[in-house]
Amino acid sequence: MSISIPSNPTAVAVFQANYGTAPGSQDAKADGEKWERLCNELLVERERLRAELEKARLDEFCKGFTLDLTMEQVYAHVNRETSLEQIVAELERSAEAET
Repeated sequence: MSISIPSNPTAVAVFQANYGTAPGSQDAKADGEKWERLCNELLVERERLRAELEKARLDEFCKGFTLDLTMEQVYAHVNRETSLEQIVAELERSAEAET
């Protein structure tokens, strides 16, 4: 989202920043549709940030290993059903088994 929002936003401030009017200034149906649209945008942004965080964590973790694979190859083999914590634990177990 590219709209400027105060550093400590409230739901009303975010709504007003996105739509230019305070909630309740239009009919309830229009406000409901705007709230739904805003919520969907925020959910998409949350998923994007989660994926970015997961990638950054994996990048940082993999810096400690000597790999003959590119990060793209590593990502291609990551099971998206497995949590990052499970992946890290499995890699640590593999590293311990090699020593």
